[in-house]
Amino acid sequence: MRAAWIAIVLAGGCAGDDGGTVPDDLVGGIEIEEGELGDPIGVVASIYARFEARGEPDVIDDGTCRVYPWPCLGQVGACASPPGYSAGPIALTGLRAPVTLRPGGTSHAYPSPSGLPADLFADAATVTATAAGDQVAGFELTVAGVAPLVSPYVDAPLGLVPGQPLPLTWTAVGGDARIELKVNWADICHAGARWFVLTCETADTGAFTVPAAITAALPTGFGPCGARLARVRHATVPGKDIALTVVNADYFGFF
Repeated sequence: MRAAWIAIVLAGGCAGDDGGTVPDDLVGGIEIEEGELGDPIGVVASIYARFEARGEPDVIDDGTCRVYPWPCLGQVGACASPPGYSAGPIALTGLRAPVTLRPGGTSHAYPSPSGLPADLFADAATVTATAAGDQVAGFELTVAGVAPLVSPYVDAPLGLVPGQPLPLTWTAVGGDARIELKVNWADICHAGARWFVLTCETADTGAFTVPAAITAALPTGFGPCGARLARVRHATVPGKDIALTVVNADYFGFF
């Protein structure tokens, strides 16, 4: 279950046909991650890209944290939306070895390449993504690497209770990197369930508390289906909600 959840979250949704019409307001991008999954898996690397129409409105957004519904999650192939769109081949440089992502089939999802080294990028790497363009206009983005995240959470329970604050701590390194929390919250951790996502992004200060008003937006009677705390950097296409993100994450909250 854990590996499947990670793949879907990083890919950004389920497979789906584009229906022949490309929306004006596409969102998404490329995510390059080193992730600590705990025993027995350890550190693994992944690279995903996806471009899709903007989803449902947020349940709540305070400028740092937000909660939004994700109607198409669960196991791959279990649903037919949201549609994905192609940006053509995407060349990535600045990693331990160059990588080219290619969209697949009618879903236009970009699966993670096999055989990636766990140490995918140097802390001070300069990573560039160059998309040739297709249904999504071509672009080039460059972002710096991030240092490994050190936290007490790998393989730990999430400890989130709707309506109560959720304190988080980690070893800060400062600088302009950000810290991101992402939580999957569902009535059952399986395809066809009702899902919500809580996400927060804050400065790399070593501590942050998710406000009670944010956790209160999560339905009671649901529970965690995996969470990650990550150090991230983004570069964004001007005027678009399309980004290149470099991530070093700890995964937890699967029970």
